[in-house]
Amino acid sequence: MSKKQVAKEKVWSRVIRRLNNGCWDFTLNEIENKYGRPLTIKLACLTWWDCQCDREEYDWSDLFKYVKMYKREIESQYKEKDLYKALCQLGYPTELANIRVQPPNCKTKG
Repeated sequence: MSKKQVAKEKVWSRVIRRLNNGCWDFTLNEIENKYGRPLTIKLACLTWWDCQCDREEYDWSDLFKYVKMYKREIESQYKEKDLYKALCQLGYPTELANIRVQPPNCKTKG
């Protein structure tokens, strides 16, 4: 990732934090969501993962409670196009939202 891409990423994540002003429960509940909890959990996980990486002082507890609820099974409980729309509503740049809708590429033990 180039320095320009890193800088751009940090800017959008700061904008999202400012827009939501720490009211993540309210923000997540305002997003159009016909899938309920699974999509909310996925949105919270992606946002927490993408935005907390710059290590600025910020209270992530509203999002982290959803991160703790994540189970791999939720990946099949929503459609990628609806996750994309929700990420864009949340404030994600379209290019990053397009990348983030791809399911994780990991193998489960079994």
